[in-house]
Amino acid sequence: MAPVTEDEPELIDELAEDYVRRLRAGEAVTPEDYAAKHPDLAERIADLFPVLAMMEGLKSPAPGAGEVVLAVAAAALNRADLLQRQGFYPPPPGASDVIGMECSGTVAAVGTPSSASSVAEAWVGSTR
Repeated sequence: MAPVTEDEPELIDELAEDYVRRLRAGEAVTPEDYAAKHPDLAERIADLFPVLAMMEGLKSPAPGAGEVVLAVAAAALNRADLLQRQGFYPPPPGASDVIGMECSGTVAAVGTPSSASSVAEAWVGSTR
């Protein structure tokens, strides 16, 4: 795969936003639609679409007792995430199958009882 160009991350973000908008509008969308317009990004687009499709089906969680919901501002991908994405590392029983184990952001909702957090408090955490 070719090195990332300076404007590529912004273009990929735009394509991802367009993809989600079109899905929500009920349009049939394929990676080929975008790859035809951006042949230089075809390989990255093909890798991106399964992740977007998985994210589209997720629902916002409600926090349980002693839990918080985090509005994620940044997430990290590590070796375990990459292996999981390739199908070589299933998540532990009861763990989320969403990749991106480490994250940071602000608390969006707090389950009761919880005295450890408040909405808008900054957090760094791990999903496992």
